[in-house]
Amino acid sequence: MAKERKPGRFEITMYKLLVIFVISIFVSLGLGIFIGQSLGEAQTLKELELPTYCSVSSDADSNVIKCNEIGTDLNANDVCSLLSTPVKDKLRVVIIP
Repeated sequence: MAKERKPGRFEITMYKLLVIFVISIFVSLGLGIFIGQSLGEAQTLKELELPTYCSVSSDADSNVIKCNEIGTDLNANDVCSLLSTPVKDKLRVVIIP
């Protein structure tokens, strides 16, 4: 007489195991993205207060803050008014369309 195999109390089928595995991967990826964004370096740049003449550029390794105290709305007449007379005489402006 052959014994009939009864399903075990904690037996799980392969499909159920696969579903649990896929769900756990998505949950862990979601948690990793959420924690990375909340603790990441990008959050520190949001609270950074810079004057209007400064800018921030970020890459994977570092953050670079560049400041131009003269301003971005500087034209040739403004430069000439800042310079001395001998420098004005030597300055040539070439405009290429």
